[in-house]
Amino acid sequence: MYAGSAIGELLPMYFVYKGDHLWNSWKEGGLPGTCYNRSRSRRFDFTCFEGWFFRILIGDNLSSHFSEAVPKKCQELNIAFVCLPNNATHILQPLDVYFYAPLKKYWRKILTHWKKTKGRKMSTISKDIFPKLLNDLQKKIDEGGKRSQNLISGFAKTGLYPSDTSRPNQK
Repeated sequence: MYAGSAIGELLPMYFVYKGDHLWNSWKEGGLPGTCYNRSRSRRFDFTCFEGWFFRILIGDNLSSHFSEAVPKKCQELNIAFVCLPNNATHILQPLDVYFYAPLKKYWRKILTHWKKTKGRKMSTISKDIFPKLLNDLQKKIDEGGKRSQNLISGFAKTGLYPSDTSRPNQK
């Protein structure tokens, strides 16, 4: 999972593997600060979200965001947990609007390179290779301040920051 701020800071990545156990080899070579977890489905569940929750400000109405612990902790820490309307992330979610397109482009290039070199004998990426490839991706999006500018632009385009309710309606 990626999350970022309106001032262009990308929070440390949070990655969930599918599995019953989380092996150290699945974290080796990954980006420093990345948090790893596991779930049986490889999707965020209550436990995964609670482990990552303290870094989030705006939610996207994903059901895993609504365990008993999250609202209690919000109340305890005086945090307003704001959710985006259903089916509106393509308009209001800053990362969906401006950040993920270049990220996907770089990821495809990294995967293509991996397939042509180290991965040519493998049909899938093994869990011990995956963090190294994510590290390469992070380095690529960090080049030349592109990451920060894309995050700032995403928040501006959605009208979340600076606050502008007319922005989501503009093409």
